Amino acid sequence: MTIGTGTGVFARAAARRCRKVVALDVSPVMLEYATQRARDEGIANIDFQRVGFLAYEHEGEPLAAVVSQLALHHLPDAWKLIALDRLAGFLRPGGALYLTDVVFADSAQTDWPAYFPALVDSMPASSRVAMARHIRQEFSTFDWMMRAMLERAGFAIETVERERGFLSNYLCRKPMRASGG
Repeated sequence: MTIGTGTGVFARAAARRCRKVVALDVSPVMLEYATQRARDEGIANIDFQRVGFLAYEHEGEPLAAVVSQLALHHLPDAWKLIALDRLAGFLRPGGALYLTDVVFADSAQTDWPAYFPALVDSMPASSRVAMARHIRQEFSTFDWMMRAMLERAGFAIETVERERGFLSNYLCRKPMRASGG
């Protein structure tokens, strides 16, 4: 399953290797474009749906993998945790979650008033306005909070990679069985 499928690039690539792909997005324009591209490429095993993290109801076999790219930051942190918990429920034991999103670094940061202007200044000139808008209007979080939410939702974090100081890629797994008991 891909959440925030956008133009469907990942969904189409996955459909070439998977029996079925569920591709979710809240934008009718994006879904129309993605559906048309799949049709043009002769890809018929993608189930495009206009729905988001919190409204999707999974039916059928548990999923092998969920991919979310640049979508989770649209939710405030409390709703992120609920969304991640729901995703864990859709996955089969051992299933993978691959999450890419804007997540702010926090390892040795202490001068927070300077952090965000420096982040904006580090962007190419053509991206500075968009990054400043993102910081003001979106719900991106800090890495330590994202890790805590993933773990609280029941995921084991396998790898975390950072790109350009503001993008994070998390590969997580749903444990094969519940701990305890």
